[in-house]
Amino acid sequence: MQGGHIPLRDLVLLVALVTLAWVGAGRLGGFAVQAVARNEPFRFDAPRMATFWREVVARTALRALSPFGAFEGRMPGPMGDDRPVLLVAEPGSTRHSMAVLALYLRGKGRSRVLTVDCGPIAADLPHRAGFVADHVASFARATGGKPVDVVAFAVGGLAVAWSVRHLEVAPLVHRFVSIGTPWQGTQLAVFGGPRTPWEIRHGAPVLDGLVPPAVPTTAIWGDDDPMVVPAMSAAPTGATCVRIPGGGHHELLLSARVYREVLAALDAADPAP
Repeated sequence: MQGGHIPLRDLVLLVALVTLAWVGAGRLGGFAVQAVARNEPFRFDAPRMATFWREVVARTALRALSPFGAFEGRMPGPMGDDRPVLLVAEPGSTRHSMAVLALYLRGKGRSRVLTVDCGPIAADLPHRAGFVADHVASFARATGGKPVDVVAFAVGGLAVAWSVRHLEVAPLVHRFVSIGTPWQGTQLAVFGGPRTPWEIRHGAPVLDGLVPPAVPTTAIWGDDDPMVVPAMSAAPTGATCVRIPGGGHHELLLSARVYREVLAALDAADPAP
């Protein structure tokens, strides 16, 4: 330190260490709870270590994308024959976390893509669902009244599922894809803060009735997810479930395979009535 200033190199190193400690501690705790849920000893072996580092890198990279989130909130116009796609982020991450997926979908011909968050971080699940319902209705109107495809990550998926089931949004949703969404809750919720974490604890009554989904649904889930415990909570009954072997949680948002599965789900033929 010279003249009371911290060199840039030291500042970058400090930020990296704090990020590693913050993200790493949560993931290690998740792996431990996951092992208990599976009734097996906790082992930080090579595959688990690989998942851990992918999670750390993914979470750090998604935070670095924060400045780009501002460009993802612009409402697309009505022009275009492709079906509109609404991307719903998890609470606390805002829409920047969906920016790379949005770029991928646009590159594959989905020109009308809008990314949104699901309300204030302190809101409960019904209020989050209200925010999602407003976004879906506004997007459908802005793009010509055509039902939209919805892709949501983590708890954002619960807000979508609630809005579809309880707020009469189903007619406006053509297809729904959830990524790492704890449909039946997660045991890690007991370590969270007030209100919403308790609502998404494993087996919470507020989640009753969300399964089976009320619209054609594909659920993409990682079988080594340290944030959704048990991991099968992200694979709901009544949905087309796609397992990502060795998949974690936030890494799903930067996975080429997940992107391909999302596109395949959105392009799938409509089910027979």
